[in-house]
Amino acid sequence: MEIYRGHEQEFSKYISSANRKLNQYNSEGGSDNLLSETRTALSEATKLVNMMENDLYGLGSNEASQLQNKFKKNKETLENLKNQLASAKDKKDREDLMGKNESSKREKMLTNNQILQETGDVLESTNKLAIETEGIGYDALNSLKGQRRQILGIGEKVNDVGANVSKADRIVFTMNNRRICMKIIMMGTIVLLVIAFAICLYIKLG
Repeated sequence: MEIYRGHEQEFSKYISSANRKLNQYNSEGGSDNLLSETRTALSEATKLVNMMENDLYGLGSNEASQLQNKFKKNKETLENLKNQLASAKDKKDREDLMGKNESSKREKMLTNNQILQETGDVLESTNKLAIETEGIGYDALNSLKGQRRQILGIGEKVNDVGANVSKADRIVFTMNNRRICMKIIMMGTIVLLVIAFAICLYIKLG
């Protein structure tokens, strides 16, 4: 029985430690270390329960019956703490999963925000380029308008030159006509003078 009592004291120590660490974890939202230490304490308590059960088999029936009820309570306490540990572990796993999902959502939001920012930058650059292109287009249009005015001015000058050339042609044509008329008059005058001279000569000789 002394061996059983020794195992029972060790068992109580591990159970007390596991219970304290679980309460600390639940009240303070402790770290993984508390769950790990609780699991270790319960593992040692489980070994001691098995030893205590073997000890009971080695005792007489009267002694075993006296210890049986308390042994069952110790086993129930152990199973209860194991269930609490499992619940705490499941809760933590869910929280970790939710935290990961939340972190993933935040990362996606950051990525989406980054994409929106980059898209906004591209649109801003495109808008700036469009404004610059529009300015260049206006400058080119104004330049073309100036060149058009110059061309129209040159065209007007060409038209003036053409008119002057036509006028000069008419003057030259008129002068040529006058020159021809003068030649005809001169030829007629010469012919008349020759005829008059011939008549005078004929009269004198006759």
